[in-house]
Amino acid sequence: MGPEGTMLPGVWAGVMRSGAQSQVVLGFGGAAHVAVRLPRRIFNKKKWGRGACSQWLSFLALEEVSEEGFMRVLFLGLAMALMASVAAASDRAALIAQIEAGGQNEYEDRRHSVEVNECQLTTYFWKKVAGEGWVLWTSFKIPMLLVDLAESKTEYGFRHFFAAEGDTPIAVINLKAKDGTDFPHEKSVLRKPKGELVPSQRNGGDTHFIERQTDVIIMHVGPDVIEKAEMFTKGYIRYVQEYCAFTG
Repeated sequence: MGPEGTMLPGVWAGVMRSGAQSQVVLGFGGAAHVAVRLPRRIFNKKKWGRGACSQWLSFLALEEVSEEGFMRVLFLGLAMALMASVAAASDRAALIAQIEAGGQNEYEDRRHSVEVNECQLTTYFWKKVAGEGWVLWTSFKIPMLLVDLAESKTEYGFRHFFAAEGDTPIAVINLKAKDGTDFPHEKSVLRKPKGELVPSQRNGGDTHFIERQTDVIIMHVGPDVIEKAEMFTKGYIRYVQEYCAFTG
């Protein structure tokens, strides 16, 4: 007798039947499932106590509930869990948008952007080269959990980037690999390799090569770059803490 029920993202439920006995099995995300027999003594106050999920608290005093009534309660709880899951996904998407907006910059012959994919940050720097046009000059693929943001001291304390105001403001974000780790640095073949040239997969290996790095500087130039660096670093730190710390 297998479970009968409808699968929802992050939550699931099924009804196990055996003669006159019924049992609801429900689970939320990766947590261990819970089995509840129907229809008699669905909730036992001594067993469940006050630690049960908040959406069930108003039902803890009940000794008997009809199967139909319990199923309504069950799917209300599933709907609430699904709404919480959607809200969490929306918050994650907003953080990614903050990081990517803060990592974007264009000034004269320089263009920068970043992309977040799960817990990897990819940086892009295009340079306008005479006779070549816009060239992807450098790109880093950075495992976000395995790097640290260097701090810079200001008159108000420390922040995770260096900044200089003036007629042409600049902001410099320095990401350093943790001990024993590094990350790939993709360069245009218009730049001279420091060691053995390892071709990139981009364009069949004809236009770019790969080196390994433990340190990267993202330098933005022009108006609003200090505000963007603040937005980038705060979003980066929060994203790593909330979405990468337990997944790598």
